[in-house]
Amino acid sequence: MLRGSFNRQSMILSQFPSEDAYRGFREDPDYPTIKKLREDNMMSVHMAFPVGSNAV
Repeated sequence: MLRGSFNRQSMILSQFPSEDAYRGFREDPDYPTIKKLREDNMMSVHMAFPVGSNAV
């Protein structure tokens, strides 16, 4: 990390081949169940960057 701090025990980084693939993941009928499990059991921050972004 070049600047700032990262006060977390772990990080999960996911990469999708396209924005359509990402949207397909988020719109999958099973996703709300997975999302609820995540939200009920951990503190998380969700970020999405556009395809071709140099943010990551």
